[in-house]
Amino acid sequence: MKKLTRRELAAGLAAVSVAQAQRKTNAEPLDDLERALKGVRDTGERLSDFDIPLSTEPAFQFRA
Repeated sequence: MKKLTRRELAAGLAAVSVAQAQRKTNAEPLDDLERALKGVRDTGERLSDFDIPLSTEPAFQFRA
């Protein structure tokens, strides 16, 4: 077995930690999306508890 120097060991550990961080960042966007969608649903449910008159809504038209 080859004897590793401290620099070689540190470089190897740094490479492993970078690889693990990349794996985690690849999984995070889906988690972020799911959290955002859940937040939108929860907010929609909370807002549906309130009666808002139609006159409250601004009158606007989208024109393309």
